[in-house]
Order: sequence, then structure tokens, then C-alpha cells
Amino acid sequence: MHVESFNDPYNNGYILSIALLESIYKPLVVLIAIMGILYALESLCIAWEGITTNQFHLIRNLFFTGLLAWFLWRFVSYSKETFLQASKNKSIDKTLVHGLSQIAKLAVIILTALSLFQIFGFSIAGVLAFGGMGGIVIGFAAKDLLSNLFGSCMLFLDRPFVIGDQISLPALKVEGTVEEIGWRVCRIRTPDCRPVYIPNALFSNLVVENPSRMKYRRFYCRISLRYQDLMKVPAILEEMQSLLKKNTAIDKNRPITVNLNELGNTSLNLVVTAYTNTVKSADFLQIQQALFLELLACIQHHGAEWSFPSHNIYLNKEATELVGSQNQNDKPLT
Repeated sequence: MHVESFNDPYNNGYILSIALLESIYKPLVVLIAIMGILYALESLCIAWEGITTNQFHLIRNLFFTGLLAWFLWRFVSYSKETFLQASKNKSIDKTLVHGLSQIAKLAVIILTALSLFQIFGFSIAGVLAFGGMGGIVIGFAAKDLLSNLFGSCMLFLDRPFVIGDQISLPALKVEGTVEEIGWRVCRIRTPDCRPVYIPNALFSNLVVENPSRMKYRRFYCRISLRYQDLMKVPAILEEMQSLLKKNTAIDKNRPITVNLNELGNTSLNLVVTAYTNTVKSADFLQIQQALFLELLACIQHHGAEWSFPSHNIYLNKEATELVGSQNQNDKPLT
């Protein structure tokens, strides 16, 4: 049986224990101080002018409830930070950590509110009944807020993307890395480091492209050669095919295409397509650069040249003489 060491910095129990120690320190110090002051005052029977015993107990319960809520809030926050730091060296779902922390904070707020209602003598059943009637009014008043809330729930359930994914929203012309999925908005960091905040309700009607979940990347190259190099094209195509098959970055299980694709007005157009197992953009750009240089070297090796858009103009003898005479007439008189 495998037993994880408690000293392992990536053990879940170790992470929670560190979060517990970090979060309990300050509330515990304040709790000890308040308990000492309150019980000292109560035991010494100091006369409180205008404060009855019930009010004294009310103040004490308010302090204890506030300290407990403070501790739970800190525990959730420290747990979230500790798990996210551990995710750099351990496969932890950042989106799940963010979602659970938000649910836990919402639960802390609700429990604290119910405790305060009970401390002040309100009936919890009455409060819940009022909440059922008031929920309709609040729903109409905060329609957009609730739609964003339900949108965030759908993002956590459907998971079209997670924190750290690089996504693209063509309708909004937004592209970047997902940094946070909140209850109301989703924060995306664009390539030029600008944060973009998108309401969660919009994702139910938007098309989301997620390149981070690609299994392959396509290499595509269009090459234009001169018509004078027509007889060299078969050898060039054969050598390019061989180069791609020998390249270790190319996936041999997917089609490799090297063909004469089009007879253009001024060029012979070749199309080269292949697929790589490399998904990360930085690594793919390095592979693409190396393939471009190899293909250009292949063209140069066979003595072929790149075709550039050009036009040939043919003039007859009379037109040439007419143009020459016009040029002479245009010369300034000296």
C-alpha cells in the first residue's frame, strides 16, 4: 500500500495543514485577547452603564461569529493560494480550485448571515420564507448579475476552457490566455498584456476557439516558382516529400502533401502541408522556421527561382518611334 509522506510539499494534507496554520494565527491571537478582556470584565462584575447582561452576551456572540467567519475566509483564501502554488509542480486543476474556493466563500457568507440573524433574534425559517418572496423581486432587479452567475456555473460544468488555456473569441476579436474565471466576469490576458474582462453570460452565445486543446498543428506553405523551372518541379516535389518524411518533428501517421496545386498567371504554385505533434506556439514557430529554410534550400539546390509578379509589354516599331518623339518634344528648351 502506498502511503504519502506528510513532509511531501505537494501532499494535499500537507497543503491544507499549512493553510490552516497560516489562516488561524491572527484570528486566534485576537480571539484570546477578546476572550481575556470579556471574561475579565464579566468576572470582575464591572458595572456597565446602559448595557444589560443580554447585550453583553450579544456583543460576545458577535465577536465570536466575526472571528469564526474571518478564520474561515482566510482558510479558504490560503488554501486556494497554496494549491495554486503547488500546481506548478503537480497536476492540479486550477479552474476547479478557483471554483471550489468561490463556492466555499459564498457558503461562508451565507452561514455568517444566518448566524447574525439568529443572534439578533430573527427566525431563520421566516428569513428563508422572506427570501423566497424577495428572490423574485431581486431576480428582476439583478437580471444581468444572475445571468452572469449562471454563466459562470455553465463554464465550470461544460469547461470549454480552463485557467491557463489560450482561447480566441472571433465575434469579439479577442485572443489571449485565461487568467481567472469569476462569478461575474472572466479575465483574459491578451498577447500585448492587456487584461480583458468578459461577462460570463456572453459565453452562452459566443463561439470559443481553444487552440490549447489541439492535438496537432498544421504546417502549411505555398511556394511560387517561375514557368522557366517547369522541368525541375518533379525533382523538387520529390525531394521536399523526402525532407518532410525524414524530419522527426513531422507526424508520419497523418498525411504529408507536396503537390503542384495551381498554374497561376505568372507562377507555378506548389502547396506543402504536414502536421506536427508540437502544440505550443513557441515550439511550433521554431519547427516552422526550420522547415521553411529546408524548403528554400531545396529550391536553391535545384537551381530554381522564386516567381515574382511581373508583366511583359511588347511595342511595335511605330509605337516605339512615337514614344521617342514625344520624349524629345517634352525636353525643355535651353
